[in-house]
Amino acid sequence: MTNRTVRYCRCGTRLARDNRQHQCAACQSKTRGLAAGPPDVPVNFWDTDEMRDALATWNMGQVIAAYRHHRFHGRTIRQEIVAGWVGITQAQLSRIEGGSAMKDLDRLARWARTLGIPAGLLWFKLPEQSAREADEQIGRHPEAGGSGDGQEHARGTSSSGVEDMHRRELLRLLSLAAPALTAADLEDRLDLDRLEYVAADPRRLDAAALDAYGAVNRQLWTVFSSAKRKSTVLPLVSQQLDTLFGALYEARGTATRSRLCGLSGDLLQLAGEVLFDGNHYVDAANYYVSAAVAGREATDFDLWACAMTRHAFISVYERQPAHALSMLDVAGRLASRGDAGLSTRYWIDAVLAEAAAGVGDLDSCARALDRAERVAGLGGQFQNGGWLRFDGSRLAEQRGTCYVQLRRPDLAEPALLEALDKDLSLRRHGGVLVDLAHVGVQLRDPDRLVMYADAALVVARQTGSGVLTRRLHGLRRQLGLLTTDRHVGRIDREIGQFAEPDSEEQRMPDEPGRAFREAWIAGVHRHYPGEPKPGYVAPWAETPDWERASAAAVEEQVRAFVAATDGRTARLSREQKSRFVALCWIGQIFRHFPDPKPAYVADWPDLPPWQRETDADIFESIEQRRG
Repeated sequence: MTNRTVRYCRCGTRLARDNRQHQCAACQSKTRGLAAGPPDVPVNFWDTDEMRDALATWNMGQVIAAYRHHRFHGRTIRQEIVAGWVGITQAQLSRIEGGSAMKDLDRLARWARTLGIPAGLLWFKLPEQSAREADEQIGRHPEAGGSGDGQEHARGTSSSGVEDMHRRELLRLLSLAAPALTAADLEDRLDLDRLEYVAADPRRLDAAALDAYGAVNRQLWTVFSSAKRKSTVLPLVSQQLDTLFGALYEARGTATRSRLCGLSGDLLQLAGEVLFDGNHYVDAANYYVSAAVAGREATDFDLWACAMTRHAFISVYERQPAHALSMLDVAGRLASRGDAGLSTRYWIDAVLAEAAAGVGDLDSCARALDRAERVAGLGGQFQNGGWLRFDGSRLAEQRGTCYVQLRRPDLAEPALLEALDKDLSLRRHGGVLVDLAHVGVQLRDPDRLVMYADAALVVARQTGSGVLTRRLHGLRRQLGLLTTDRHVGRIDREIGQFAEPDSEEQRMPDEPGRAFREAWIAGVHRHYPGEPKPGYVAPWAETPDWERASAAAVEEQVRAFVAATDGRTARLSREQKSRFVALCWIGQIFRHFPDPKPAYVADWPDLPPWQRETDADIFESIEQRRG
């Protein structure tokens, strides 16, 4: 009998003997369908980290690349297929994806329509976009509610709005959320008569009514700041948002619409803050996107920039600092067009410092913090107590957090102790205590660790803050061999009694190799002399398949090595760690390339210094994620 080679399609289907193609019939049909035009995609298609990050760059080339690599498709859509959708060549599309951002509105609109990008996610207006559609982006777009299923997340308690509430009910709810305020205090601050008068007939909307809505917004921010449990504010925020959206649909006149868009953008950011505190990061991000749209419609560059900055902070918090840097760059450019008398640009610098710390760039972090300190030179009313609250009072704790991230306990501890002496909210106080406990871990000082962790646990029990609980679990993952101390072991058990928040990072599978790639990008930003080549810092979505597979294999080798030594790899020198990663990577090169270039398989002494340091960083990053 003649032996015949069995062939398989990429999907795993065995190919028929008479099939001379490289695909099964189903895959061929799918490919022909893609050639005709883009597939229908669900609403949540645009809600992945890769798509959000690409959209935040305002570069259609990066959006197209993220679209092609989206996991929804099952496999990457080839450039020649996507190019065919708009009648260009594969080479032209390659230049678009790898080049600078296109500026031509007609080309941008053509791509947006072809890919079906929701108008509310675009950084430009489609030519046919009417004022009515702009209202719908802010008030009715699925992104505004987070779930994408028509049931807005922050509106689960009521849809009637402030206009349907009796004045005493509003006062009762506000008093419950902020017990320090009496009903009389609230009546003095809120013009409830005006609100009820306008609610009876939206055509009565005038400047005084807009001022009354603004007063409600300011009061909600005050309640949020003082509430021990931030979630108590959400029903009130939801009702006020419904009121503002209803007013937008009835509004007449550009000035009135612009003011209502600004008020909506203000409150959408507050809704995002509440959801962020509850560890609902996807929902919070959706509200920040809607707030950015509202800021754009209001032509309020500071409001717009602050929404972008809050969105970027989610990436910082989710340990994706490289993704945050591009959004912060956009926010900085927006702020430069805003009011120079406001503190917007200094707040962006403060968040930029945390992103720089996340990629291991001490110098950039220190420079950003120094720029943020200049907020002290502003005079007058430079923040509004709502969507812009940055006044520099948090810089000591932010500086401490950055230095903890950079593993510089010698610099972190003085800044954190300075912050601890300030009049902080309970949640902020708890965050400083967690950072001081991290200092104890980094100094291998169990007594210091236990003292601050115990105090942080008390605050976590008092506030029920999801942010603080998650930070405690982050501390727990760093305890390692210190748990052999009985007091540290007790801390480990007590943190374990808190249910770990269901973060976005946990909801999405930890794709093999991604941690390796993120550590590589961070190391390149930290050690490469000058501007790195684009391919060195390309995001995961644009990484070739062979490189993803290699990253996954080496990451697993490092994890196995650390596990086999029961964590004793911590005693290895950085050179030893770097050599291990380099040798494993050379093995992968030989696996994927039969005859690689000599430079690809160079021995460790022949590698440039920046690459040796980056390889050591990769090992330590994977080592720290153990457990």
